[in-house]
Amino acid sequence: MNTPYKMNRTETRITDKDIQTIKSKVKKTKVFIFVFLSFIALWSWGLSDSDSLFSIFNTIVFVIILIALVVLVFSLKRLKVTSNDLAAQIKIVNTFKVIDKYYTLKKSRNYFIVFNSKDIPKYEVTKKTYSLINIDDFIEIEYSKFAFWILKIEHNGNDIENKQNIQ
Repeated sequence: MNTPYKMNRTETRITDKDIQTIKSKVKKTKVFIFVFLSFIALWSWGLSDSDSLFSIFNTIVFVIILIALVVLVFSLKRLKVTSNDLAAQIKIVNTFKVIDKYYTLKKSRNYFIVFNSKDIPKYEVTKKTYSLINIDDFIEIEYSKFAFWILKIEHNGNDIENKQNIQ
């Protein structure tokens, strides 16, 4: 049931427009990392209790810093792999089948569609797009070969890229 469904997976050359898209997403990722780490550093400094090294606040701050470092490592890994994309200049053009969709129950809901793909298993969409897509629909997608930067994503010929995502 969840086996990869490869309708028309092809490799093709990245265009200049695709390279600019990747560079733009890399720049947004770097800005996000800087802002995120700055916020964590200032927040942890403000909450830290210098009187006791093992206070509950210092423990919470330590855990949050640890999580931030994990996010940083994954982001930096993706940025490093991006150099392979720019050197090889190959993108994947494929069609994925939507095998599931769901949304989170947070205050601000996040809407996801799930694909039958190991490369890009899910994608966050807007609420409007979420309501238009059904399970078993097909999504046409172009993405970089190594770092999986999404270059183009369409449903029935309509662009469904979530501009709020860095992906």
